[in-house]
Amino acid sequence: MTDPLEELSKELVSPSDMDNQIAEAREAWEELSSLLDEGNGPAVLDYVQQLPLASTAATIMRLGQPRLGPLWTLLVTQDIEFAADLLEHFADWQGASILAQLPATTAAQLVMRMDSDDQVDE
Repeated sequence: MTDPLEELSKELVSPSDMDNQIAEAREAWEELSSLLDEGNGPAVLDYVQQLPLASTAATIMRLGQPRLGPLWTLLVTQDIEFAADLLEHFADWQGASILAQLPATTAAQLVMRMDSDDQVDE
């Protein structure tokens, strides 16, 4: 019989792994922030496409409200299908927050590209 505590300890993240994850998240946010400051749409799109999907929402939301609009405007102008697919991976409240930062026409274009089951209600 397997010891439940032994099984649980295998699933826990070690402090050094957690420190590495925090450092990687910080680096991702800093790089995305820098690219956004440069206003280089293709570079921003390429970087966001390379982020692990599991950490993309956290990295993007860490930019803060004032920077969400410019980021998503760049993403929409570079590849609206990708932007719509990406938005579907955010929690509803995050998606609503993102859409609220966009011009109405841009937000409408983005929502129209989303699967109907994943469209965010504002």
